Amino acid sequence: MTAGRKSAEEPTVPRGDGGAVILTTPSDLEVVITRRFTAPRALVFKAWTEPRHVVRWWGPDGFRTTRCEIDLRPAGRYLIEMTGPDGKTYPTEGTYLEVSPPARLVFDQFFGCLGQPETISRVTVTFEEDGAETTVTIHTLCETVAHRDALIEIGVEKGWSETFEHLAAYLPECARNT
Repeated sequence: MTAGRKSAEEPTVPRGDGGAVILTTPSDLEVVITRRFTAPRALVFKAWTEPRHVVRWWGPDGFRTTRCEIDLRPAGRYLIEMTGPDGKTYPTEGTYLEVSPPARLVFDQFFGCLGQPETISRVTVTFEEDGAETTVTIHTLCETVAHRDALIEIGVEKGWSETFEHLAAYLPECARNT
C-alpha cells in the first residue's frame, strides 16, 4: 500500500461534518473512496444528480464547475467540466448504465485529467443511509494497473477529499432549496 492511503481498518481523523475520506485499493484494478455525511440519503443523491446542485459543490479546491449536463437514466450521458486554477478545462463524462434512486448509480467514465480518451472506468456510486447519516462509496474499476496508478498519481484521494468537503458544506443549503 502506498503511503497516504488507508486500509478500511485504520482509524481516520474526522473532518468537516464528521466524515473523512478513506481510499482503499482492493485489487490492482480498483480504487474505492468512502465518505460519511450527516444528511439523509435522498438529499445527498439529489445533490449528486441534479445539475443545479452539482455546480455548487463539484471539484477540488481552486476549481469551479463551468458546465454540468446530466441525463439521469440508463443510456443517458453526463458531462461535467471544471476549470482549474491554471485556466484549463478538465472534463469528466460518461454514460449511465444503472440509475437506482436514491441508492445507486453505475456509469462508464472518461476522466479528462488523465489525457487518455480511450481509457474508460466503470464507476459504481452507492448511497447507504444509517439513521441521519449517509455513506457515499465510489468504486472505480480501471482497465489496467497503469490506469489505476494514474488516478492515484494525479491525487484522486486529495481531490475527492476536498470535493466532499464542498459537498458537506453545501448540503444544508441544498436542503433549504429543494
